[in-house]
Amino acid sequence: MNQDQYSQPQKSAKGLAISSMVLGIVGIVFAFFCYPIGFVCAVVGLPLGGVAKSQIASGKASRDGNGQAVAGIVLCIISIAVAILAMVAFGNAVNELSQS
Repeated sequence: MNQDQYSQPQKSAKGLAISSMVLGIVGIVFAFFCYPIGFVCAVVGLPLGGVAKSQIASGKASRDGNGQAVAGIVLCIISIAVAILAMVAFGNAVNELSQS
């Protein structure tokens, strides 16, 4: 008997990867209009993508969510950068208004 034939199927990290990607997309959208929400979405999504990517790399999960995990990580990094730029721009605008 071959034990590989009866082994458990690998779990999928696709749920984590999709969650990361969706939070990255939502983070980018909200980073332009309401930067605190965009920043929080990105900060939550970034570790989800990292966990999915590490599970896939270590072989604990199947590779079916690898591209989505990478996309989620990239989108979350972009949303964090956009949110930080929006915070700086908003701070500068408030500073300019308070000085005049």
